[in-house]
Amino acid sequence: MAALVSGISVTWTRISAFMISGGLAAVAGLVLASRALSAQPSMGTGTEFTAIAAAVIGGVSLAGGSGAIWRSVLGVVLLQLIANGFNLLGAPTIYQQIVQGALILFAVSLDQFLRARDG
Repeated sequence: MAALVSGISVTWTRISAFMISGGLAAVAGLVLASRALSAQPSMGTGTEFTAIAAAVIGGVSLAGGSGAIWRSVLGVVLLQLIANGFNLLGAPTIYQQIVQGALILFAVSLDQFLRARDG
């Protein structure tokens, strides 16, 4: 409502956000297909968990209202360092997912603690 009152075209903003999101999803699909030299409908399954984990580990609140792009990038870098380390060690993928889950729990717990302390 505040955006509408301030003169921002809410409809055009929503449409453009969905257009940009769809275009970037198409680019991501092309990059993923080019890496694998083939395209399958099940490609990319599970990447949503990694994306949410990177954002949460980077400090984006699941309740909304706080976060920064550079912190999300740091979350992505941290998760990729962990994934690379596990790959170099030859550890099973399940251990990588366990560590990601533990990091998410830690990040969410820390976020809730800081919100309770500040609020």
